[in-house]
Amino acid sequence: MKGADLSRPMPKVFNLSSKYNLGAEKIRAWLAEDPQRGSDTVFISAIFTWELPAVARAANAYKDRFRVEIGGPGPSLMPDWVYERTGIQPHVGIDDRFERQSGSYQYTITSRGCPRRCPHCAVPQLEPHLIEYDSFPVAPVIGDNNLLATSWQH
Repeated sequence: MKGADLSRPMPKVFNLSSKYNLGAEKIRAWLAEDPQRGSDTVFISAIFTWELPAVARAANAYKDRFRVEIGGPGPSLMPDWVYERTGIQPHVGIDDRFERQSGSYQYTITSRGCPRRCPHCAVPQLEPHLIEYDSFPVAPVIGDNNLLATSWQH
């Protein structure tokens, strides 16, 4: 890579989900803003809890050579499971470093949370309060948890 400092480790972002992972894409955009940011870190993200064994394998493979950060909805729902298998405490919930990251994404989030609190749903654990964003990146798909729960103005 032209102009890159090859003596420093390159940042790595792993989406361990089989689906598009907006969080992982926001981390990539955040890292791209500053070439030195996160150069010693591996970022691991997963959407679903059934992907956590892959999260643990990846974290254990990299933790001796890099600082490892783990996040996403899956690890947020089972942080103790992740910690017991990796010794790394995952970030739980939304990470403010990346949430408002501008960029060109396949989908966007215009609001967070849901007031319904359905017993089968993980959203109240992940995003306990309904928040409406005034501005957000424009994308082909809106990925809100309950767009119909937002205000008419939104």
